[in-house]
Amino acid sequence: MTRAPRSLLVRTFLLLVGVVALTTLAWLAIFRLAEAEPRARELGQLTASVVNLTRSALIAAKTDKRRGLLSDLAAREGIALLPAEEDDIVENPPSDRFFELVQQEIRQRLGPSTRIALRVNDTSGFWVSFHLDASDDEYWIMLPKERTRRTLALSWLWWGVLALTLALAAAWLIVSRITRPLTALASAADRIGRGEYPAPLPETGADELQRLTLAFNQMSHDLARHEQERAEVLAGISHDLRTPLARMRLEAEMSLDGPALTGMVADIEQMDTIIAQFLVYARGESGEAEAPGDPAQLLRNVVEHQLAVGRKLHFQL
Repeated sequence: MTRAPRSLLVRTFLLLVGVVALTTLAWLAIFRLAEAEPRARELGQLTASVVNLTRSALIAAKTDKRRGLLSDLAAREGIALLPAEEDDIVENPPSDRFFELVQQEIRQRLGPSTRIALRVNDTSGFWVSFHLDASDDEYWIMLPKERTRRTLALSWLWWGVLALTLALAAAWLIVSRITRPLTALASAADRIGRGEYPAPLPETGADELQRLTLAFNQMSHDLARHEQERAEVLAGISHDLRTPLARMRLEAEMSLDGPALTGMVADIEQMDTIIAQFLVYARGESGEAEAPGDPAQLLRNVVEHQLAVGRKLHFQL
């Protein structure tokens, strides 16, 4: 799971690639099954026709002309004719659906005793046995093995690669069009989390993405409006609280003296500091920078303030 892609773009694209690949393999399997029977029947019919024509030509030809006829067939058509021997080493064709259909078609046209082989005495080819006449003499006729193979034109391969490339490009385009608005939304959400308010995002794409972008833009607008209203309220609070505090300090300095004045001033300064800290927190501004502090000095300040307001306490640090 740690090596799995985390991006929605990559995950969706790989999923589409898998679907396209499986679909292509399925269609290739279906095509291979569909074309196997017609090709097998065509090969069987062709082989039976070649055997019948060769037999008829040999029977009709004079004895002294047969050798020349066989040489001509070998040179022009790649067909060889050999007598069958009892000690022939024969390699039978594989037991798959294609060759079973071929054998069925050939034996239906040439007879059930017809033998078929892919190799006879270390000579590779498509071998078919037949009897020249009513005698028991059996012969092998060999056709080029290439006739049993289905050659795929290179142009078809290039067309297949082009179709697969176009399918993958279309998949990438579709996935990128879906994930691009989501990436923009994620980036804008990060900026809002940092206290920024980005410009409204374009409301384009599918209906679901348009509704999502519209809701996000409305949320961003509402947050900005609330932040502005809060800033105005905080400004009013700062003015409304600090003005009475300033007046209280002025009155204290005019009417009090000694420790009472010192304590009152200290209380007013402490209240003003608390208000300032509250305003900083409420505005969402960053606090003061970190700096080394002295806890002992902090305690001394607290004690001095308490002593200034007339409280009696014993302090030992």
